[in-house]
Amino acid sequence: MFQLGRDFCDARSLWNLHRHRVAPQIGDFLAEQRRSGGLEVMAGRLLSWSDAMGGAEVVIRRRGGGQLRRQVARIIQCVGPDGVSTWRQTAPMLQLLGEGLALVEPLGLGLQARADGQGMGAAGNIVPGFAVVGPLTRGLLWEITAVPEIRAQAAAALSGFLRP
Repeated sequence: MFQLGRDFCDARSLWNLHRHRVAPQIGDFLAEQRRSGGLEVMAGRLLSWSDAMGGAEVVIRRRGGGQLRRQVARIIQCVGPDGVSTWRQTAPMLQLLGEGLALVEPLGLGLQARADGQGMGAAGNIVPGFAVVGPLTRGLLWEITAVPEIRAQAAAALSGFLRP
Protein backbone atom coordinates (compact mmCIF):
# COMPACT_ATOMS: atom_id res chain seq x y z
CA MET A 1 0.00 0.00 0.00
CA PHE A 2 1.24 3.50 -0.83
CA GLN A 3 1.92 5.67 2.23
CA LEU A 4 2.29 9.27 1.09
CA GLY A 5 4.56 10.51 3.89
CA ARG A 6 7.10 7.70 4.03
CA ASP A 7 6.99 6.70 0.36
CA PHE A 8 7.33 10.31 -0.78
CA CYS A 9 10.37 10.86 1.46
CA ASP A 10 11.98 7.62 0.25
CA ALA A 11 11.36 8.54 -3.40
CA ARG A 12 12.67 12.07 -2.85
CA SER A 13 15.86 10.70 -1.28
CA LEU A 14 16.44 8.40 -4.23
CA TRP A 15 15.73 11.21 -6.70
CA ASN A 16 18.16 13.56 -4.95
CA LEU A 17 20.90 10.91 -4.98
CA HIS A 18 20.70 10.83 -8.77
CA ARG A 19 19.90 14.48 -9.37
CA HIS A 20 22.77 15.96 -7.35
CA ARG A 21 25.88 14.28 -8.67
CA VAL A 22 29.30 15.04 -7.25
CA ALA A 23 32.06 16.60 -9.35
CA PRO A 24 34.66 14.02 -10.49
CA GLN A 25 37.56 15.57 -8.54
CA ILE A 26 35.45 15.64 -5.36
CA GLY A 27 34.37 12.05 -6.00
CA ASP A 28 38.02 11.01 -6.32
CA PHE A 29 38.90 12.79 -3.07
CA LEU A 30 35.99 11.18 -1.20
CA ALA A 31 36.87 7.74 -2.59
CA GLU A 32 40.45 8.13 -1.37
CA GLN A 33 39.24 9.26 2.06
CA ARG A 34 37.00 6.19 2.27
CA ARG A 35 39.86 3.87 1.20
CA SER A 36 42.24 5.38 3.78
CA GLY A 37 39.68 5.29 6.61
CA GLY A 38 39.38 9.08 6.84
CA LEU A 39 35.69 8.99 5.92
CA GLU A 40 32.99 6.48 6.75
CA VAL A 41 29.62 6.72 5.02
CA MET A 42 26.58 5.11 6.58
CA ALA A 43 22.83 5.41 6.34
CA GLY A 44 21.13 6.40 9.55
CA ARG A 45 19.85 9.20 11.73
CA LEU A 46 21.73 11.17 14.32
CA LEU A 47 19.90 10.61 17.60
CA SER A 48 22.10 12.63 19.93
CA TRP A 49 25.48 14.22 20.29
CA SER A 50 27.63 15.68 23.01
CA ASP A 51 30.88 17.58 23.08
CA ALA A 52 33.95 15.41 23.30
CA MET A 53 37.64 16.18 23.16
CA GLY A 54 38.35 17.60 19.73
CA GLY A 55 34.94 16.72 18.33
CA ALA A 56 31.75 15.02 19.41
CA GLU A 57 30.40 11.73 20.65
CA VAL A 58 27.38 10.73 18.56
CA VAL A 59 24.65 8.13 18.76
CA ILE A 60 23.34 7.04 15.35
CA ARG A 61 20.27 4.94 14.63
CA ARG A 62 21.36 2.85 11.65
CA ARG A 63 19.07 2.28 8.73
CA GLY A 64 17.83 -1.28 9.08
CA GLY A 65 18.10 -1.28 12.87
CA GLY A 66 20.51 -0.92 15.71
CA GLN A 67 22.39 1.97 17.22
CA LEU A 68 26.00 2.99 17.00
CA ARG A 69 28.04 5.24 19.30
CA ARG A 70 31.09 6.94 17.78
CA GLN A 71 33.67 9.62 18.45
CA VAL A 72 33.77 11.96 15.43
CA ALA A 73 35.80 15.01 14.48
CA ARG A 74 32.87 16.81 12.87
CA ILE A 75 29.12 16.57 12.41
CA ILE A 76 27.99 17.68 8.98
CA GLN A 77 24.24 18.21 8.87
CA CYS A 78 23.13 17.68 5.27
CA VAL A 79 19.63 18.88 4.49
CA GLY A 80 17.99 19.61 1.20
CA PRO A 81 15.70 22.40 0.10
CA ASP A 82 12.48 20.63 1.04
CA GLY A 83 10.57 23.83 1.70
CA VAL A 84 9.58 22.87 5.23
CA SER A 85 11.24 23.25 8.58
CA THR A 86 11.73 19.58 9.51
CA TRP A 87 15.47 20.26 9.73
CA ARG A 88 14.74 22.09 13.00
CA GLN A 89 13.64 18.80 14.57
CA THR A 90 16.91 16.92 13.98
CA ALA A 91 19.14 16.04 16.93
CA PRO A 92 21.93 18.56 16.29
CA MET A 93 19.55 21.40 15.41
CA LEU A 94 17.34 20.92 18.46
CA GLN A 95 20.38 21.05 20.70
CA LEU A 96 22.11 23.93 18.89
CA LEU A 97 18.95 26.03 18.89
CA GLY A 98 18.09 25.08 22.48
CA GLU A 99 21.53 26.07 23.75
CA GLY A 100 21.55 29.32 21.78
CA LEU A 101 24.44 28.15 19.58
CA ALA A 102 22.37 28.60 16.42
CA LEU A 103 19.72 31.11 15.41
CA VAL A 104 16.92 30.73 12.88
CA GLU A 105 17.16 33.61 10.41
CA PRO A 106 14.28 36.13 10.24
CA LEU A 107 12.49 34.50 7.27
CA GLY A 108 12.58 31.08 8.96
CA LEU A 109 14.18 29.46 5.92
CA GLY A 110 17.42 28.45 7.57
CA LEU A 111 20.04 29.60 10.04
CA GLN A 112 21.51 33.02 10.65
CA ALA A 113 24.99 33.23 9.19
CA ARG A 114 27.46 35.81 7.98
CA ALA A 115 28.28 36.07 4.29
CA ASP A 116 31.42 33.96 4.90
CA GLY A 117 29.29 31.12 6.33
CA GLN A 118 30.14 31.59 10.00
CA GLY A 119 27.13 30.58 12.06
CA MET A 120 25.55 33.02 14.48
CA GLY A 121 24.33 32.27 17.97
CA ALA A 122 21.16 33.53 19.65
CA ALA A 123 23.06 36.49 21.13
CA GLY A 124 24.13 37.58 17.64
CA ASN A 125 27.65 36.32 18.22
CA ILE A 126 29.83 34.24 15.90
CA VAL A 127 29.97 30.64 17.14
CA PRO A 128 33.52 29.27 16.75
CA GLY A 129 33.68 26.11 14.67
CA PHE A 130 30.09 26.45 13.41
CA ALA A 131 29.60 26.98 9.67
CA VAL A 132 26.35 27.15 7.75
CA VAL A 133 26.36 26.21 4.05
CA GLY A 134 23.89 25.16 1.38
CA PRO A 135 20.12 25.36 1.71
CA LEU A 136 20.31 26.42 5.36
CA THR A 137 21.59 29.80 4.07
CA ARG A 138 18.51 30.40 1.88
CA GLY A 139 17.54 33.45 3.94
CA LEU A 140 20.84 35.04 2.88
CA LEU A 141 21.30 33.41 -0.55
CA TRP A 142 17.86 32.41 -1.89
CA GLU A 143 18.96 30.21 -4.79
CA ILE A 144 21.71 28.27 -3.01
CA THR A 145 20.75 24.81 -4.27
CA ALA A 146 23.27 24.19 -7.05
CA VAL A 147 26.33 22.08 -6.32
CA PRO A 148 28.92 24.54 -7.72
CA GLU A 149 27.73 27.32 -5.42
CA ILE A 150 27.46 25.04 -2.40
CA ARG A 151 30.93 23.64 -3.12
CA ALA A 152 32.37 27.17 -3.15
CA GLN A 153 30.53 27.94 0.10
CA ALA A 154 31.86 24.77 1.74
CA ALA A 155 35.42 25.50 0.60
CA ALA A 156 35.20 29.02 2.04
CA ALA A 157 33.83 27.70 5.34
CA LEU A 158 36.51 25.01 5.53
CA SER A 159 39.26 27.53 4.90
CA GLY A 160 37.96 29.41 7.94
CA PHE A 161 38.42 26.28 10.06
CA LEU A 162 41.93 25.70 8.76
CA ARG A 163 43.21 29.20 9.52
CA PRO A 164 45.57 29.25 12.53
